[in-house]
Amino acid sequence: MFTLPVEVKAAATFFLTQGIKSLFGLFKVEIGGWGSAVVAAFVGAVLFFGEGVIATISPAQQEGVVAAFNLVLVILGAFGVHKTYKGIGK
Repeated sequence: MFTLPVEVKAAATFFLTQGIKSLFGLFKVEIGGWGSAVVAAFVGAVLFFGEGVIATISPAQQEGVVAAFNLVLVILGAFGVHKTYKGIGK
């Protein structure tokens, strides 16, 4: 069964939350306080649900699904890393 280590889930949740907040910032929508907590909870739930979905598909198709899942993680995570890096310099 496909599972991510807890450390990877925590880091992915943090950077994906930052990435989503950064994307909303492009549209002049600021997410802070409770909004950040809701986004983080949603991201964690999606990661948990995604693992369950990946576990139900056949091993032959898992590679493609995991690759698509990783693509989304990397793109949103890159926005999160950028936002975090910008915040450190202030």
